[in-house]
Amino acid sequence: MLARTNRRGRRVAVSTFALSVVALAGAGVWSRDALRERWYLYWLRSSSAERRVMAARELGAMGSLRAFPEILAAARTKGWIVQNDGVIVSFN
Repeated sequence: MLARTNRRGRRVAVSTFALSVVALAGAGVWSRDALRERWYLYWLRSSSAERRVMAARELGAMGSLRAFPEILAAARTKGWIVQNDGVIVSFN
């Protein structure tokens, strides 16, 4: 009887572990875009003009609505020029 209880407990532990791994992997895949968006928002505040322009382009390609006000603010304060085709050019 004790052997059956040990096997059942082991099965429960292994299945719980497997389910936890699947849930964590799913959460990682799901939050990947949000993490990238936050990273590029951080880069918008960089002192490097090259990095700011790249971040703005990446956020635009992602279609980030959260980044829109930040990009406009950076464009006003950092002296960016936006061409007719939507390309961001920095003259810093």
